[in-house]
Amino acid sequence: MARRSGSVRMGPISLFALVIIVCLAVMAVLALVTAHAALARSERQAASVSALYINERAGQELLASLDGELAALRVADADRDDALDRLSRTLPELAADAADAAAATDTAADKQAPAVELAAVDSAAATVSVRLVADNARALDIQIGITDDLTCEVLAWKASALWTEDTSDTVWQGPA
Repeated sequence: MARRSGSVRMGPISLFALVIIVCLAVMAVLALVTAHAALARSERQAASVSALYINERAGQELLASLDGELAALRVADADRDDALDRLSRTLPELAADAADAAAATDTAADKQAPAVELAAVDSAAATVSVRLVADNARALDIQIGITDDLTCEVLAWKASALWTEDTSDTVWQGPA
């Protein structure tokens, strides 16, 4: 009579352990890839927020400079037309100085000042329009009204992201 052993064979246990090890390895690779993607996404988000804040800082600096210019003109008893004429001459310089001041206060060493794409005075509407664009295409559009008593009021303050279409891919148009 053959004697049956009560022991468990090692073949099925080894196979089961191998499947578990392969599953754990796959899970580890997926966790690593997910962590890398999350890091890349958070770095892009940090750059975007930093650009937003540097534009906001430049806008606040510009608003303070305009208010200072208007205060000096109020002391000199200038009227609104004189103020708009003076602002039309000094606005590009004021905007560039505000952008430089905002970049100088940023703690990141590689931060550049936002570019001033638009700095215009509309004398008919008594408004000042400025567009600041950070290095990653984050824009801030500001429109400031000049009142009769030579104070400024913010009419529009809009942050946006500029988008350019990528047309480098060629899409198959079907049979000719």
